[in-house]
Amino acid sequence: MVRRKNNQLWPVQVTVETKEPVVVALMAYRNAHWKVRNKGKGPIKGVVLAGHGKQKVSGLSRQVPVQAYTYKDSPCGPCRESGNWFQAFRRGTEDYRKAVDRLKEITGLRPASFQGREEGKAFYVGGGSQAFGK
Repeated sequence: MVRRKNNQLWPVQVTVETKEPVVVALMAYRNAHWKVRNKGKGPIKGVVLAGHGKQKVSGLSRQVPVQAYTYKDSPCGPCRESGNWFQAFRRGTEDYRKAVDRLKEITGLRPASFQGREEGKAFYVGGGSQAFGK
């Protein structure tokens, strides 16, 4: 999660290093450009972008489906956009519970774990610990 004070898309590095296929959810209240690097053997099977601000993702194969659930229109390239935005950056909150429910509805999966920060520049998804699992 990234929180910034202006309309610029702020870069956030996301390193994915898993052995199993994963679906990654990236959420930010503010505008974010998620720069994804897959260094693992498991493919990224999908990405869910969510938040109030514009969301963009790069570094993915064209075959990876991207779904955006944002309040503001997102320049996410070849993604499917939908309204009904959501976001969370802290466990145990109503926003977190709603995000988990929405992600289950969208992907059919529940989060295996969660990394939430009010502001962040880099995140690591590894060993299935930060990815979505059954």
